[in-house]
Amino acid sequence: MGVGVTPTTDSIPLSVLPDYSQIASLPVISNTGNKRRLSEDHLSYPRPTKFVRMSEQAGPEHSTGIVYDPRMRLHYQNKYMKDFTLESPPDTDLGVHPEDPRRIAKIMRALEAEDLVHRDGSSKPATQYPRRINARDASDEELARVHSQDHLAEVANLKTLTNTELEQYENGDLHCSLYACNTTEQAAKLAAGGTIDLCKAIMRGELKNGFAVVRPPGHHAEPQGPRGFCWYNNVSIAAKALLADPELECTKILVIDWDIHHGNGIQAAHYDSDDVLYISLHRNDFNFYPKGTSWPKNETRIDVERDNESYGNRSKLGVDKGLGYNINIPWSQGGMGDGDYIYAFDQVVLPIAREYQPDIIIVASGFDAAAGDTLGRCHVSDGCYAYLTHALMGVCSKVAVVLEGGYNMLSISLSAVGVVKALLGRELPRMANSLPSVYGVYDVDNVVSILQSRTHWQTVKVRVQNQTSPMIPVGVREVIRQWEIAQLWDRYNLFPLFVEAENINKLYHNCVLANPGFGNRANPLLLIIHETNEPWVGARQITGEGHPVRERDDFWLDGKISEALADANRRYIESSGSYIGDALKLGFDVIDIHLPIVNMAHDPPTGETPIAAATKLLTYVMEHYVKPSDVSDIYLMATGIGHDAVTDWIMANEIYAMENITRTISFLTEGDPKRVRSSTTDGLSRWYYKTSQVFVKSEALAQAYMGTTDGGKPKQRIGFGSIIGSLNMEDASMWDLLRHHRPDVMRVLDDCPRLPPKTPVLHDEDDMEI
Repeated sequence: MGVGVTPTTDSIPLSVLPDYSQIASLPVISNTGNKRRLSEDHLSYPRPTKFVRMSEQAGPEHSTGIVYDPRMRLHYQNKYMKDFTLESPPDTDLGVHPEDPRRIAKIMRALEAEDLVHRDGSSKPATQYPRRINARDASDEELARVHSQDHLAEVANLKTLTNTELEQYENGDLHCSLYACNTTEQAAKLAAGGTIDLCKAIMRGELKNGFAVVRPPGHHAEPQGPRGFCWYNNVSIAAKALLADPELECTKILVIDWDIHHGNGIQAAHYDSDDVLYISLHRNDFNFYPKGTSWPKNETRIDVERDNESYGNRSKLGVDKGLGYNINIPWSQGGMGDGDYIYAFDQVVLPIAREYQPDIIIVASGFDAAAGDTLGRCHVSDGCYAYLTHALMGVCSKVAVVLEGGYNMLSISLSAVGVVKALLGRELPRMANSLPSVYGVYDVDNVVSILQSRTHWQTVKVRVQNQTSPMIPVGVREVIRQWEIAQLWDRYNLFPLFVEAENINKLYHNCVLANPGFGNRANPLLLIIHETNEPWVGARQITGEGHPVRERDDFWLDGKISEALADANRRYIESSGSYIGDALKLGFDVIDIHLPIVNMAHDPPTGETPIAAATKLLTYVMEHYVKPSDVSDIYLMATGIGHDAVTDWIMANEIYAMENITRTISFLTEGDPKRVRSSTTDGLSRWYYKTSQVFVKSEALAQAYMGTTDGGKPKQRIGFGSIIGSLNMEDASMWDLLRHHRPDVMRVLDDCPRLPPKTPVLHDEDDMEI
């Protein structure tokens, strides 16, 4: 689940829903020709819709239950929807909001195609397929176990609002992640009621397990108000209904939330109780929703926990009786895959679930961590979702899976099929990769550490007593970068830009940062591309050994970032990092590209040189972030092989560079400057000479690129740029060079015109007298 108004990746134009802003209640579903349309001639509530392809009879062994009702698609984005048909093909998206009404229909069609639910023409009897559970309205009494009366009144009032009032409601400070229409309450009540009845049927033994294909989703809805695409908290409402029914004898409920966004609403509903154990796996990096959201005071019982630290953080463990019954497994970045989720289940979820021995497991099943989802940007396969479901069934046979987020139509369909196959005991799809990433292991082990010290769970404590702590293969490179990211966030609010391309080495996927709001056409842009710093660190402080370790050398760490590394790398912030702060103060937007040093002994071979990899990453950033922002006043600053990447990119993008790059600034402590020239574009070398500054360690190095004309005058081969030697710095490091020339670079930035005149195109020359 999450926020944003981004079309899913498979969206194409389609006719949309009707305007019911003036209708006091829902229209009926009537037959017109071959289609069942909403009829404005009737103002009564729609009749319960029979999904005729599914049987209400119980199958063998009580079977699996499926909740689905087309009326849940009547929650729609009012201002865009004009011509909606309940049976419009789900193959296409509305192209407007990711929480598309057709999500649930797409899932049902996929289940039909896989012969997992009964349909006309099926070869087997209907009783050999999952049993249909009718959706019905949740009562106000059921809703009020989780939500306040003000919340219920707010949602009920939506059916009385005009189009203008609905738009004003959506634009409110607390509703930026919501859309509403006059039929939102009815759809939300059906989603909650269907989830309740599925869970009760499982607890009564009428079903062995089930899947609630419901919307709108619920796990962001808080006790005091709707949030993040969510109106009523379906999972929490169902959990409270089970606990309130003495005939069910349900006293312990395990809720697993694998939606990529933190389920703040579920956490808030049970934060001080021990009858619901809530475990959430979610992204928690920087301002990923709901982290960073502005919340009103006194909204929930966990306000006291909402400090500068995200309430999706691993330290949020519950209060009072609920201490230890709220477990967050926050991912520190996107890109997590099957292996990371399996590792989290093996190390945290399954051991604690077995110790807890729940009466039922309810899964808040968002599929936005699935591969292909543009909001979640992770890589979980349908095989992994199937495996996780199967693993939970081994803890408790009573499992109810409830749909939450997931916005790529293909991804949610495949993922739902995998889950239902697991519920039915069918052969599971294959997983993509069962090996965890370095960052996934690090994140999970940090959760284990805090559970060991602050909770009562014996399974995680036994792990420390009886097992050697797993040694995580983390290079100094990765540790330093994590520290740098934290420092640049704390100092300058730089956040990661997502990099996802099969042809880019994964070592480079966490190496691009930017200031919030970058890409404003009114602001010039400083793009810095630099190599990893190479501090010498006393290894005794980290590994207990007595020899120094350079950053190029990978070694084993125990999962903790050493303060020694932070101390050794502070010069990064004091040198190149200071350029970021200066540029932001001047009014620049900033993108920082950090190039890790590839360790040929440990890193997997890629078949490309570090310069080629750096050029590829720079090209990705320019194509996906810089060019779409339409910034025309761009400054490129580079160190080391970043200089080679910049010059290679310029020669591959000659016209764009000459029209949009205002200055290039490079620092070299070793190697030769690279020549920029073109066989097709007149004036490229001269343009580069006029717009570049290439700082080298000494005047002698600068003179190496100087010659004399026949008349004895000095000349420079302009394709190498304007080379500037540094006085008495032959032994200088890159830090020294950056610090020494910082005033020079700041003068260049300070002189930046907001709308610079373009450099005239001149005839190319190999040499120019100066």
